[in-house]
Amino acid sequence: MKNIVLTGFIGTGKSEVSKELSRVLGWKAIDIDAEIEKSQRMKITGIFKQFGEQGFRDIETEMIKNLSKTKNVIISTGGGAVLRQENMDALRENGVIICLTAAPETILKRTSNNNDRPLLHVESTLKKIRDLLAFGMTYYAKADIIIDTENKTPQLKEEIAKALNLQQKQLDDILKLMAKQGSLVRVNETMYITKAVYEKIINVLKDFFSKKKEMTVAEFRDILNTSRKYALPILEYLDTQRITMRVGDVRKFLGKG
Repeated sequence: MKNIVLTGFIGTGKSEVSKELSRVLGWKAIDIDAEIEKSQRMKITGIFKQFGEQGFRDIETEMIKNLSKTKNVIISTGGGAVLRQENMDALRENGVIICLTAAPETILKRTSNNNDRPLLHVESTLKKIRDLLAFGMTYYAKADIIIDTENKTPQLKEEIAKALNLQQKQLDDILKLMAKQGSLVRVNETMYITKAVYEKIINVLKDFFSKKKEMTVAEFRDILNTSRKYALPILEYLDTQRITMRVGDVRKFLGKG
């Protein structure tokens, strides 16, 4: 199996996904930024201050080329690593590249308490994030697989299978283990969603039922911005967890779980 390489903008969840994959697969997780800080004996902010962005990118490229030669590892890159084609070439030579994405507002929320991101030290952080995302989109699109970590689709099973090139039984075992450990929620035999998405669904339901007493499948589909094909199994799972209760053609909120 090839290395798993996680790319994407700051705050898209690379660190969490890397740790989870490391625990499930038993592979070492390598964070490029952390390795750079270790080698330079200073924080990323200090490297930017002393060497500038160009100097940092040179150090980053050298680190990527060295670490890409290792096998059976999970590599997390910094948000700007994809801007250099030589970085992508080195990472792809022995790895499958998975790009994680999220909305600008979500990224802002996730990084609001992080002071180690030099490029976000500006007056209008949200605008800066949007500008950087727009600029980097062409580069992020070069990944082998793109996964939205905010509104995670239930096709997680197929996406991981394609990215990791696993046999179906191996994949089933990994997903069941992730569900047992609590990082995934097993909706049914073929559908899994992340714990973060599940919690978001519960919060959305609480907000909805604070204004209305009952909800149709169509309304649930619309608030999740998905199709009936995915909305209905999730609703049925929520029924089994006593979060919702079906009464005729509508659901009422129990919130017990």
